[in-house]
This record gives sequence, C-alpha cells and structure tokens, in this order.
Amino acid sequence: MNRPDTSDGSMRNRIYAYILSYQERGHYAPSIRDICLAMGLKSTSTVQGHIDRMVRDGLLVKWDGHSRTVRAKPAMPAVGGGGSGGQSDSSL
Repeated sequence: MNRPDTSDGSMRNRIYAYILSYQERGHYAPSIRDICLAMGLKSTSTVQGHIDRMVRDGLLVKWDGHSRTVRAKPAMPAVGGGGSGGQSDSSL
C-alpha cells in the first residue's frame, strides 16, 4: 500500500497550504473530506490529527463545535524544528 510520506512534515505543509489557498478563494475552510481528497488520503482521522497538531502549535485557529471554522494564519514557520511553534517567524 502506497502512503504519502509524512515523516518530514511535508504532508502537514501541504495541508496547511491547501487550507490557506482554499480559504483565500472561498472565504471559508475546506471540509476534512475535501482535504483528504486533495491530499490523496483516505482517513479523515489522519487529516484531523494534522489539523489538531497545527491548532496546538498555533498555525491554525479553530472554533470548537462548529464546522468549517479552521483558519490558517498567513505565514507558516518551518515545521519539525523543535521550535516553540510561536509566531516569531515574520520573514515572509
């Protein structure tokens, strides 16, 4: 079974970029299933796990209990570097 490589955070970067471009075009967030389809993933729980980690790390904002409320912050710091996940990277 071929699975997308997520070992270096590349899937997380791709999901983040997809959410950002989707909300720029449609002014709302994609559904979990939209993200699965775009990333070639079958498991919604995999995408949900990536989203939960990005929310925890401050890359996304989400209103609990509401659908399609995930919002990407405009600049994403490098993923996987053991940093604080903060917003100190403003080099873009």
